[in-house]
Amino acid sequence: MSDSGVVHDMDKKHFVDHPAPCSETFSIHINHLKLKQRIFEYPNIKTERFFNNRMRYFNGSVLVAKKGEILFTKNFGKSAIRRGEPISEKSSFQLASLSKQFTAAAILLLHQKTLLNIDSAVVNYIPEFPYSEITIRQLLNHTSGLPNYMWLLENKWNRKEIPDNQETMKMFCNADLPLYFKPGRRFDYSNTGYFVLATIVEEVAKTSFQEFMQKNFFIPIGMSNTGFYDSGNANQLSGYRKGRKRNYVIPQTVNDGVLGDKGLYSNAVDMFKWHQSIINYTLLNKEMVDLAFQNGKTNSERKVPYGFGYRLKNSKSNSKIYHHGVWNGFTNAYEYTPEDSLLVIVLSNNSYKYISYIVHKMREIAVEYNEFLELALAIQKEGICFKVEDKKEHFKKYSVFSKDHHLYDDIDSIMRSTSGSNYMYLPIE
Repeated sequence: MSDSGVVHDMDKKHFVDHPAPCSETFSIHINHLKLKQRIFEYPNIKTERFFNNRMRYFNGSVLVAKKGEILFTKNFGKSAIRRGEPISEKSSFQLASLSKQFTAAAILLLHQKTLLNIDSAVVNYIPEFPYSEITIRQLLNHTSGLPNYMWLLENKWNRKEIPDNQETMKMFCNADLPLYFKPGRRFDYSNTGYFVLATIVEEVAKTSFQEFMQKNFFIPIGMSNTGFYDSGNANQLSGYRKGRKRNYVIPQTVNDGVLGDKGLYSNAVDMFKWHQSIINYTLLNKEMVDLAFQNGKTNSERKVPYGFGYRLKNSKSNSKIYHHGVWNGFTNAYEYTPEDSLLVIVLSNNSYKYISYIVHKMREIAVEYNEFLELALAIQKEGICFKVEDKKEHFKKYSVFSKDHHLYDDIDSIMRSTSGSNYMYLPIE
C-alpha cells in the first residue's frame, strides 16, 4: 500500500559499539546493532500496520518530526487513484486552508519591512475597499465580519474564465454586500479575509501573490515542490470524491482562481521545511512569529482561538498550534505542540474523513518511538537484565512503560529477537 518509508538519523549518534555488560551472573550478550535496527524500523512498522489494518482507503502522505528532526515520513496510495504511479516525494497536494499560514507570513514579512502596518485600515492599501473600518489585524484574526466572497462568485460571476484575486476584488467592492457584524465584535472564520490579505500583498509588493511567495519564501527555504496551480505540472495531484463504485476527480470550481485562503500546493517534506523556517526565525523575526502564535482579541478584549494563519488551543496541560484544510477532495492537517516540539503533517486527496484520528495515532507512535530510544540508551548504558519470570514485577517500576501497557509486548518482542533468549533487559531505575 505504501511506496516508501523514511526514518532519519535522529539519536543514532548516541549509540556506542561496546555497551556496558549485564551485571547479573546470568548475563547474556544482546546484539545491539540488531536492537538499533529494530528500534529505528519501529515507526515504519507501526505506521504500516496501522494504515493496512485500520486506514486502508487513505491516499496521501504523513510526516512526523520532533525537535527539528524527521522521525518518519511515508506515502500511501497512488498519484491517480484509479491508475498511475505511487505518490512520490515530488507529489504535491492542494493545502486548502493550510495555505492561510503562508498568507499571514507574507503580510508579516511586509510588516517587518515596514511596508505596511497590520493595525492600519485595509482602505490604506486598497482604496476602493468598501469597508473603511476594517483593519488588517482583524482580517488575520477572523474578526472582520466580512461577507462570503464564494457566494458572490457562485451566484454572480457569469463569465467562463475563472476569476483571479484582482477580478474578484473588483466584483466584491462593487457588490454592496452587508457586513455580518461590526468589525472586531466577535470571531467568525472567514475565507474572504484571507483572499483580501493576499490581494493586499499584491497591491503593496506590486507583483502577483504567486511571484511574491516564490521569491520571498519558497526559493529561500528550498521548497522545490511548492507552488500554485499549474495545469502543466504533473506532480500536482487532483482531488477525488468517492462514488458508489469508483472515485471521481473533482473539477475546478469558480472559486479556485482566488488565492490566499487556499490554492497552494505542497507536500509533507516541504511543509516540514516551512515549519522549521518559521520556528527558527529564518525569514520572519521572533517578534513576527510571536504575533502569529498569539491569540487575537475582540473589541471587548475577549480572546479568539486563532492567531495569524494558525488555530490555537491553550490548556494547563499543553498547547497546540494547528490547522485543518478541506477543499475539493483534499483533507489535510498540520499540528505542532511546542512543549514536546512534535510536528505532525497529514495530507490526503481522496476526501478522507478521519484525518484527526490519523494525527492522534501518529503522535502515539512518535511518543512510543521516543520511549524506545530512551530504553535502548539506558540498556546500553547500564547493561542490566532480568529473568523473564521476574519481568512483570520489574515492568511496573519503570516510568518508560507507565503510560501505555501495550508498549510492554512490543518491547519484549524486540528484546527477544535481539537476544535470542528468555531474558528481558530493563534500565536501572
